[in-house]
Amino acid sequence: MTTTQEHTTLTVHDPQRASHLLMLEFGDRKDFDDPKLEYRRLFSELLGTFFLVLVAAGGGILHGEGQISLAAAVVAPGLMVLGIILFMGGISGAHLNPAVSLAFAVRGDFPWKRVPGYIIVQLVGATSGRSARSGSVATSRWPDCGRPRSAAPR
Repeated sequence: MTTTQEHTTLTVHDPQRASHLLMLEFGDRKDFDDPKLEYRRLFSELLGTFFLVLVAAGGGILHGEGQISLAAAVVAPGLMVLGIILFMGGISGAHLNPAVSLAFAVRGDFPWKRVPGYIIVQLVGATSGRSARSGSVATSRWPDCGRPRSAAPR
């Protein structure tokens, strides 16, 4: 067999194998459409949005204070999105943003009945991420930020 013939046999598409590999990586389409598993999708969106806001906002604040480099502040949210997509993309689609959920629904790639739930948990996740960031990062502008009242200097 020549190299040209070997190349052609390797590029032949096997739909059954491709479907099996996609199922192993991203889960089954039946699971993605199963209404009984909606809690998993919503929790996945909440957790993903929480971590994204926590890392993105925290990185910007820490860079502004000179505690981390600009490269770290820029790369960290991108790596967080990558991790969320790889880890939770097969569960919820990893929209992480109400605009993405709306855009997919308008395009017809996402059912409209799921949009309100996704938007609510994304907003809750973003608010929780912001609150957690406020509690973990005290800034020089607001030195009492994140400290209990009893621990604040008088």
